[in-house]
Amino acid sequence: ITEIKKATEALRESEERFRGMVEHLPLAMILKDLEGKYQYVNQRFEEWFGISRESTVGKNSLELFSEEEASLYMALDQDVLQTERSQEKEFAMTFFDGQEHIVRDIKFPMYGANGKVNGVGVILLDLTEQRRTEGQLLQSQKMEAIGQLAGGVAHDFNNMLQVIHGYTRLAMEDANSSSDTQGYLNQVQKASERAASLTRQLLAFSRQQILEKEVFDLNNLIGDQMKMLRRVIGENIELDVHTRSPVLPVLADAGMIEQVLMNLCINARDAMPDGGRLLIETRGALATPDFMAQNPWAREGSYAIIAVNDNGTGMSPDVRAKIFEPFFTTKEQGKGTGLGLSMVYGILQQHEGMITVYSEPGQGTTFTFYLPMVEDLLRDAEEEAPPASAGGSETILIAEDEPEVLNLAVSLLEDKGYTILTAVDGEEAIEVFNQEGDGIDLIILDVVMPKLGGHQVLEIVRKTKPSLPVLLTTGYSPGKFQMGDYSANRTKMIQKPYGSSQLFQSVRELIDGE
Repeated sequence: ITEIKKATEALRESEERFRGMVEHLPLAMILKDLEGKYQYVNQRFEEWFGISRESTVGKNSLELFSEEEASLYMALDQDVLQTERSQEKEFAMTFFDGQEHIVRDIKFPMYGANGKVNGVGVILLDLTEQRRTEGQLLQSQKMEAIGQLAGGVAHDFNNMLQVIHGYTRLAMEDANSSSDTQGYLNQVQKASERAASLTRQLLAFSRQQILEKEVFDLNNLIGDQMKMLRRVIGENIELDVHTRSPVLPVLADAGMIEQVLMNLCINARDAMPDGGRLLIETRGALATPDFMAQNPWAREGSYAIIAVNDNGTGMSPDVRAKIFEPFFTTKEQGKGTGLGLSMVYGILQQHEGMITVYSEPGQGTTFTFYLPMVEDLLRDAEEEAPPASAGGSETILIAEDEPEVLNLAVSLLEDKGYTILTAVDGEEAIEVFNQEGDGIDLIILDVVMPKLGGHQVLEIVRKTKPSLPVLLTTGYSPGKFQMGDYSANRTKMIQKPYGSSQLFQSVRELIDGE
């Protein structure tokens, strides 16, 4: 009996170790019987699909997913059962966050004690971030190769244009000023100047222009450009500028940055032929480890961030993937060279910055570009800048799974007088909320967290305290997440990396009900 007890205890400990490992793996695991009914799902499955294991076990795919999705899963299960061989496949799945994720589905046969197949095991790996990073790398390599080609072509063209331009000038001096020849030569001269302008844009894309850098405040540059921008975009488009940081000192070629801003605003105008709203937002932010992991081009330090947003026609994914390539344009023939955005891309890369775009057909477009700020001058400017938004004595719960980001937010808000409660995932956030709910004045939630994401926590909180202010933070583009009716109910979302002023201002706006 003693030996049996020891063996039973050892078996129980082994099962607990196995269960603990499976429960905390960064992948979803599913076990199904021969009829396709779910026998077991781990914690990651619950988080990804928003379905508890109590609601899952004993059901089949048709009872849990859409008919199209369920048919695919069941067909793959049958293949495994018939062949008794493991299979792998990649496809898109919609998670509980409402976003489409790229998933690798690994299915394998399970065997009973009699040696016969008694079910199917499934492992799901979320490859979304990996595929996105690979896509960024491939796009960067492609743009680098195109840039080298464009630079070589531009240099060769400039040599030929120099000859055309020079000899045309000599011919004009010899030709009779009243003859038809003089007029022909004038047209040749103008055409060579236009061609030279195009090659300059190619050189900008290939990052081979000579920069004339100076230190200036990006906010001032935008302010100085406002009069011209209003004239260029027309009266049927409303133009707004929001500056979230008082000073944005950068070391850059002011003329080229003006070209970038002008080009983006003209593109926005063209996307709103019937009028609309053009919003330019500026802010400063620190590149966090989370942000750098999602954006391989980024380096440590502070960035000036400028977003140019329109509510125009938007772009399809295919168009969005090509917009920075030279000579690609969606405009009618004769109305665009296709070099504007490629020039913008090249200028920002030459400044060690970057530009990103978020757009959906019919939903408008946001171009966001980043320029490194000058650290020493930034500190000097902050000393002279007006004080940041006022603090307070309220209690704030912060749920954030990235320790560095959590510690930074805690330090910033405690320095402003707030009392801070913390949680490292969604489940802990709910626990703290249930314990301290009446004393919490604001919750700050990271959108993507282990166990429960920010949106899931928000839904639970809203059932108990519908009007409690909630600030959502995300390292993705905020446009990826549907805010629904949240914004009308003291809820706001800000994008990482966010600056301290933006954080303080958002906190006060939500608490004060603005």
